[in-house]
Amino acid sequence: MEELLEKIYVHHIDPGINRMLRSIKPEEFIYPKRFSHNEEFFIKTGKDIIVPQLPVHHDIARETPDERYAGAIRNFITSLASLYPGLFSDLIYIFDPADIHKLKFLKLYKVEQSQYLYFLMIDLLYKTHYHELIKKGNNDFTPEYKTRNLFLESSFIPVTGEVKKNGRIDYFKIKQTISETWVGEKGRGYLLKGIWMDDDLTKFFSKLFLPENKRIYPYYPLICKYKTVCFNVIELTAEKRRKALPFLHRALSFLQPNMSTIEQALKQDAFSENLPLFKNLKAQLPEAWKNTWGNIQVKSYLNENNLKEYAIDT
Repeated sequence: MEELLEKIYVHHIDPGINRMLRSIKPEEFIYPKRFSHNEEFFIKTGKDIIVPQLPVHHDIARETPDERYAGAIRNFITSLASLYPGLFSDLIYIFDPADIHKLKFLKLYKVEQSQYLYFLMIDLLYKTHYHELIKKGNNDFTPEYKTRNLFLESSFIPVTGEVKKNGRIDYFKIKQTISETWVGEKGRGYLLKGIWMDDDLTKFFSKLFLPENKRIYPYYPLICKYKTVCFNVIELTAEKRRKALPFLHRALSFLQPNMSTIEQALKQDAFSENLPLFKNLKAQLPEAWKNTWGNIQVKSYLNENNLKEYAIDT
């Protein structure tokens, strides 16, 4: 498990998909940004997207997909890229045998002496309240459906670089800046639950760089993930993500020297903007850094299914 936290593997690169991706020119596009009632990020598309049936199972020991899966994914990515080329420009697609229902794309960036991996994951699993069923799934294949809601995760992750094997990239090693997020346990017997401080660290990191009393829940720009500080990216085009990266670089330069102190404080107390350490670090921030997210606005509303959603305006 620890190895999974430390590395992002590049199991298989599809030559056909990546030839197509390399031909894409950077392009800006407008997309409404939303969070679901489950705090999942998605973008609203202007046209229907058809997601094909995919195999439910895959042997994780087999690093390459079978041809039926590979063909369906090639067609889907090609179709999606024709609608939103700006989403994929500069990226490469990788196949993950342990997570075949998420499409994964990446690109390595460098800022001064530091390296950051941009990691985009598109979730293809059927969601009852957001997708319209075309063909039912079964024990072997997922449903085919259409939607105008594309669920995804997009982040910058600090890495120490790439590790090659037999002349190709084998994995990227994550630069872990947090020693431990485990706090303890509560409950007894079957009700025993572990307690981690990942959420408290996420709130601490993000609110440190927000104007005072600014509320942008459920979006947190800086998140605790892979035992490090990652940047939760919602500006998805190549140019905008490149311009946003220096924010993570500056934030890490400030947080790293204070990380052990932050960890100790949150092991003792749940996060609060009234924590003395938080107030002290907030006072030390350069004034310009405190307003990085000053223009962002979040509005909650009920969607057509009477479920709460959040619109993000940047």
